[in-house]
Amino acid sequence: MARRPGRQHEGETGLRIIAGANRGTRLKTPPGLLLRPMRDQVRGALFNILGQERVEGARVLDLFSGSGSLGLEAISRGAARAVCVDKNPACLDVLRQNVAHLRADDRVDVRRYDLAHGAPGLAAWGPFDLVFMHPPFELLRRPPGPGEADPAALLEGLARAPGALAPGATLAFETPREVWRDEADVARLGLALELRREYGSTALFVATAPV
Repeated sequence: MARRPGRQHEGETGLRIIAGANRGTRLKTPPGLLLRPMRDQVRGALFNILGQERVEGARVLDLFSGSGSLGLEAISRGAARAVCVDKNPACLDVLRQNVAHLRADDRVDVRRYDLAHGAPGLAAWGPFDLVFMHPPFELLRRPPGPGEADPAALLEGLARAPGALAPGATLAFETPREVWRDEADVARLGLALELRREYGSTALFVATAPV
């Protein structure tokens, strides 16, 4: 059962659930980490673009999950389940606390996985109808170094990995404004660009996987 809207818990920040059953609930973020959660304005715009029909009942994958704000927003809005993936122990600890605070343990799986290993390791948890990816922007501004995750390769791998995505799945991701500026950049990943919209120094993409 969801908590009443607006309920806070120890260590909470300005990050909050925007709408749905847990609207107004504030989330914790890992202390001492320089995380850059998706701004409320952009997150709200994203879910308005997706519409309730693509969120309600969806199987969600939240990559580079951090505090879980995207996956937990989807759960608040009626997603059937979410798999929130990160490798950082501090993020994973806060993720689990946020899930418990929302009493969403039965619908959210918190997974420790190093995304440098690529998309094939994610397929066992699928298929997914809706994928969120909000990587550290430094991974997009330069080629990935040894042992670092490659966001472009992750998206391409998800599009091609058997069992990872449901036919026509939606993938939403945020990048620096100067990255992937046209439809061809996304098409090379095996995805069809639905829209690209700029918000200040960032760009929001919504794309679909092959049917």
